[in-house]
Amino acid sequence: MGEAFALARGEAPEIVLLQPDGVHATPAGAHLAAAVIYATVTACRPPAGGAIGTDPATAGRLDEHAWRAVSAWRHPPGATGAA
Repeated sequence: MGEAFALARGEAPEIVLLQPDGVHATPAGAHLAAAVIYATVTACRPPAGGAIGTDPATAGRLDEHAWRAVSAWRHPPGATGAA
């Protein structure tokens, strides 16, 4: 989860992910968290059109950040796939 938030903050700092208290998610932050959970559980890219509480363009960007973070976690650079 942290990797996806860091990626989104670094590449899209204009998208506010946390409330002013720095703990609770904004609607965009909740969308990102949900997209990370979806991608982790299903091993699939989050589906388009699932924007709740944020506009579809922002949701799409957040979905992409979630997918990239989960993909990097599942397949870290240099991993051979052998257990």
